Amino acid sequence: MWGSDPGQESPSVSSSEEEPADDALLLALSATRSWKLTGEGPPQHAQQHDLFTQLLQTADYMRTFSSRRQEIENQLRLRMEEAEASLSTMREENEALRVELAEAKSREESTAGRLHEAEELAADYQQQVDDTFIFGYRCCMKKNGIKRDTPSIPPGEEKKLHEKPAP
Repeated sequence: MWGSDPGQESPSVSSSEEEPADDALLLALSATRSWKLTGEGPPQHAQQHDLFTQLLQTADYMRTFSSRRQEIENQLRLRMEEAEASLSTMREENEALRVELAEAKSREESTAGRLHEAEELAADYQQQVDDTFIFGYRCCMKKNGIKRDTPSIPPGEEKKLHEKPAP
């Protein structure tokens, strides 16, 4: 750690945002340099050395904390951007599914309408067939002089019909 020797120089601060701890660190370093150059030590050199060491450690911890906080912030920012991109993609997929659902409902309604129309046409056609058959049957009865459409067989003749071999 660079804080073990009070005369050791600290790395230069390249950031435009200087923290108050950096100001205190630079002040302590300049005081230590002047003591070293003049060869005079302060009266309470040991206490100030300990204080300076603690200051350096604190500054080091603060830098570590700050850089870690920035890393975490960058990770969170990246995760947020990924989540926003995922959300955007899901919204587009959702919209596509809504359009597809609307088209499917439209096709279903159209098919149901055609089915209903086909059922009506089939019923009309069957009615026409029935009417034609009945009309033809009645015409045939009239043409052959049949007055009732159920045959009436006299009681004696019924036995003869049953005994007669089928052709």
